[in-house]
Amino acid sequence: MRPPARAYCSRSAGGAAGALATLCVLLLAERSPAANLVVNVHTLEGRALPGAVVTVRSLDGPGRQATPVHAVMDQVNRSFAPDLLVIPVGSTVMLAYLLVTDAPWYGRTNDEGSWSAEVPRGRYRVALWHPRLRENSEDLERELTVGDSDRADLTLRLSKPLQPAPLSDRPHSWDY
Repeated sequence: MRPPARAYCSRSAGGAAGALATLCVLLLAERSPAANLVVNVHTLEGRALPGAVVTVRSLDGPGRQATPVHAVMDQVNRSFAPDLLVIPVGSTVMLAYLLVTDAPWYGRTNDEGSWSAEVPRGRYRVALWHPRLRENSEDLERELTVGDSDRADLTLRLSKPLQPAPLSDRPHSWDY
C-alpha cells in the first residue's frame, strides 16, 4: 500500500545559501508587511463548504510568482487521494486530476469552509472553484483591499444550491 497522498515544496537550502534566502525573505517582509487573509465559504443554506478551491491574485502589479511544488496524488483502491489537488503552474505531478493555477496564493477550504494565507497589504482578486458549483465564474470572484489591519476577512455565500455529487459509490472531500 502506498503512503498517503502529499504535496510539499522542495525549497530546502543549506548553509550560507539558506541564510541568504532567509535574509532576503525577512527584508522583503519588512518592506511589505503581511496580513492574514481569511476566506470563508458557505452554501446557500449557510453551511461551511469544505474542499472549495480559493485562488488570490494581486491587483497592484505583477506581484509574486507561485513557487512550483512536487505534488503526488495516489490511487487508493478505485479513488484518487486526495481527490482534488491544487498546484501552481510549473509543478511536477504524477498521474492525477488537478486544478492548475498561476495565482501565487491558493488552497482548499478546510472542514469549516475556511482558508487563510499571509499576504502583503494591497488589492486582490479572490476567486472560488468547487466541482459542484452552479454559479457563473463572475459570481465567484471578489476584489478586496488588505489594509493596515493585521487581518482581512472575506465571506463568500453561494446564491444557488450545489449540484448533486456525480459519483455515489466513492467518497470525495466535497461530500458532506
